[in-house]
Amino acid sequence: MKKGIDISYFQGNIDFKKVKADGIDFIIPRCGYGKSNKDSKFSEYVAGALAAGIEVPGIYHFSYALNEENAREEARQAVKFAQEAGLPKETIIFFDLEYDSVDYAKKYAVNLDKTRCIAHTNAFCQEVQKHGYRTGIYANQDYLNRMYDDATIKKYIFWYANWNGGKTPSVKCAFHQWSEKGRVNGIKGNVDMDYYYGGADAPAKEPMTPEEIEKIAKEVLDGKYGNANDRVKALTEAGYDYSAVQNRVNELVAEREKAKSEETTPEPKTETPKFTTEEMVQKVINGEYGNGDERKQKLEAEGYDYRKIQNAVNKAIAAPKQVSPAKSFDKNIAGTYEVTATALNCRYIPAVYQSENVVKIFKKGEKVQCYGYYTNANGPWYLVKQNNDVGYVASNYVKKVK
Repeated sequence: MKKGIDISYFQGNIDFKKVKADGIDFIIPRCGYGKSNKDSKFSEYVAGALAAGIEVPGIYHFSYALNEENAREEARQAVKFAQEAGLPKETIIFFDLEYDSVDYAKKYAVNLDKTRCIAHTNAFCQEVQKHGYRTGIYANQDYLNRMYDDATIKKYIFWYANWNGGKTPSVKCAFHQWSEKGRVNGIKGNVDMDYYYGGADAPAKEPMTPEEIEKIAKEVLDGKYGNANDRVKALTEAGYDYSAVQNRVNELVAEREKAKSEETTPEPKTETPKFTTEEMVQKVINGEYGNGDERKQKLEAEGYDYRKIQNAVNKAIAAPKQVSPAKSFDKNIAGTYEVTATALNCRYIPAVYQSENVVKIFKKGEKVQCYGYYTNANGPWYLVKQNNDVGYVASNYVKKVK
């Protein structure tokens, strides 16, 4: 088993000698995104890692394909980038389709469902294989459940992402991305951490028995493991399968609700819901509805579907927080900017106005650096950096000072 990291230009300048000395055996750098965009640090990272004695067993390409031909075009670009970097045919070129890929497709009225995801994956991977390179799939547990089938996963080398399950993966994989908040000498800020098992499979945890799941789920309902992120952490650190336990918790809650609905007690008066599910998720996260039974009673008293709101809250809390790739580049906007607003939210994803999407709040007069990357989302949003913090700010609240 080897220890490694996956990186993109967001990591900035890297001292690979220090990285090597800190016990890192390999890197998986992003080579590009979309049909023709090359990661600006890709060639530098590959050369620097190899010079320091760090392996490059694979690279990844972030997909914005709208159809199968787009996916093949992306594959050809990834192969070209690998060849330009001098990487041998043994290198694995991973296909990376994530939430941002799906959101991008929606803007063009394309629904990237499971069928299209598999079709794009096969188109990309088969095109890579035609050029003689090895190929694989990057996916987290959510996409493993909703967007892929076993047959597709087994056809290619699998890189599994799961930040809540500890360092031992719960599924078979060749690579395991086990943390988004690693710290490595030679790199400023957090970095994704990975293990490479050298083959198609990795050791997997023994699954929990039904009896064990039942016991722990009832303890969760009794309040033993807390809520939200505290629950994830407590169950994981105790060595339990969070997903299996939480699924049973949801089933037990549903069974109790059904039993209550069959009682002959009169229906309580409820109000007509005033807010959307998204708005209610934010209110719950902000603590306006308490926890446990208190939350359930308050939500139902106001006419909301408790299960629907709670499931949406769980999904929002569990969503990975990472800065989305910039869509465009203009060297003329690169430079140092000063914040003109009293308080300016720096966001992981541009134009998503939720508190969990905030990287940091900049104060008026603070300076940030833009390297020319931006995304148009109801106006231009500049990708900026201040020390170790990276994210998007609305361009109309900053002014260029040099």
